[in-house]
Amino acid sequence: MTPPPAWYTQSRLEALIIEASRSSVHRALARGMGHDIRGPLQTMMLAGPSSDTWGSEADIRMLRSALGHATGRLSELADLVGALSTGTESPDSGPISLSDVLPRVVALNRLYRGAASPDLLVGPTTGLPAVHGHSGALSLALLNLILNARDAVHQVPDPQIRVECEGAGAGVRISIVDNGVGVPGADRERVFEPFFTSRPEPHLGMGLPAARLLVAGFGGRVTLEPVDGPGARFVLQLESWPPVTGGRA
Repeated sequence: MTPPPAWYTQSRLEALIIEASRSSVHRALARGMGHDIRGPLQTMMLAGPSSDTWGSEADIRMLRSALGHATGRLSELADLVGALSTGTESPDSGPISLSDVLPRVVALNRLYRGAASPDLLVGPTTGLPAVHGHSGALSLALLNLILNARDAVHQVPDPQIRVECEGAGAGVRISIVDNGVGVPGADRERVFEPFFTSRPEPHLGMGLPAARLLVAGFGGRVTLEPVDGPGARFVLQLESWPPVTGGRA
């Protein structure tokens, strides 16, 4: 196990921030999963052996196709539940492929349904090195950054959220870029403070500080960078694997 960076020591408050963020995200995901599970289950019930819908061969082919889609969706949801159940409290970390983590985060994002729910525009990860981290913590940190962007684009006419990945020295930069309301200059230094939020309830101001804390234990950094025009760019910087012994100074 690689020790955490010398500069990082988690306090009790930080642990509570992470737990509050996880609880909020998990509740919302549970609602989304409940919605998505009902559809496949209804399909299976309609296609059951006692159903009167068994008829011509064309009907049977259609039902088989519907069952295939339903079981595939249930399998995907089971995988997501497994990913969430890995937790973020484990100190163990290792090499992570972004080509594995990002599709999972994209699928989790789809479980959130709302008036402004744009699909993520995810850039290529080809050629990027494996990064140092913990899969559960990294997934939740990315999800928190994406949900923050979703809130920001909620009322813009053409909402867009991009996930851009690029190599950066001995690591990787993952940028979450949106065309939303942006961050006022007076708030730029405060957005990572616990409980600070410019949005109405039920927002508690936990998402961004939790994202920063979740990756801090394995040398990750989350920053807010300036953009040309409307919107915001939050950047998650990760070390490539294997990490530098002892972490950053």
